[in-house]
Amino acid sequence: MNVLDISRHLPQNVGYMTPPYFRNIVLQHNMSILKTRDDANISVEVNGKTVASPVVLSNMPSCQNSDVLNVFGRLKWPYVYHRLGGSDDILRFVRNINDESWDLKSISVGVKPDDITLLTKIKALGLRLDWITIDVALIYNAHFEDHIRTIRSMYPDVYLIAGNLSNSDGIRWLEDLGVDCCKFGIGVSELCRTRQYTGFGSTLADFAECVSVAKYDMMLDGGLTVLDENTGEIAYGDIYKALNLGAKFVMSSALFRWAHELSNNGTVLQYGNSTARAKNNTRHEEGAVKAFSSQYALEDQLRKIDEHLRSGVSYGGISNVKDAYRSCKMKIV
Repeated sequence: MNVLDISRHLPQNVGYMTPPYFRNIVLQHNMSILKTRDDANISVEVNGKTVASPVVLSNMPSCQNSDVLNVFGRLKWPYVYHRLGGSDDILRFVRNINDESWDLKSISVGVKPDDITLLTKIKALGLRLDWITIDVALIYNAHFEDHIRTIRSMYPDVYLIAGNLSNSDGIRWLEDLGVDCCKFGIGVSELCRTRQYTGFGSTLADFAECVSVAKYDMMLDGGLTVLDENTGEIAYGDIYKALNLGAKFVMSSALFRWAHELSNNGTVLQYGNSTARAKNNTRHEEGAVKAFSSQYALEDQLRKIDEHLRSGVSYGGISNVKDAYRSCKMKIV
């Protein structure tokens, strides 16, 4: 079946849409059913745990520190704690968020034996985890099967996320391994250079195809439109477009690049390849570095994302963001 046949809502030439995915796509509005956009429900429930938004803080060190994470934890916004500080750093973080009774306890791990050792220790200490993300550049690898199965068996009740990949065979493969959510996206972010350096990347048609076969949740990782190359402003409306196309969550670092909490003397540095940078080497480095001027407090940015998404829910003719999937027709402009 042609992947473009999965929904009457997809533009016929969507297969040619390369990142940023949504630059030339707009949604056709429906009749609003809300008295006020403040009535829109944008919270998301998974595994009995409710988070305040479908927008997830990227697990990149360049957009995470204690100040940022404390805001996300306090306001119950979803995040994935990065894995690049090593096992001791992750264990320290897990201890802290358990001691402080964070509502969502979420970390990422890699695919090495040390990661299993870490998770075994966390479990033995009786520390709770709600989300575990197995995060590598390309998760679709036969050598990772036993690793994923082991984590699933160790934590049968955790919300297990794995990524990244961008084809439907990989979606089915992860399903067989017991994953709850696939993190989708190869070479899509503004600062990522995987597509340019290797030739491999994902398109909107790939995402539509993956959604069509997935029997579990999808998280779109990156690919939001940059409106201004100088300021780095992002098209907030791409969040609803992604949800309309089938994403349960949208992960981003770019949405938070102006936070005062990330700045050093007013400057925020972001980069497209966290792994290589964290290991202080240039092998397989597929990312650029860019500086941004901090502009406002993180809480103000979360409020702005919240307000724009509530407006999207209103235009979509729904009251709850969980109903965003296929709520609106999409068209090319």
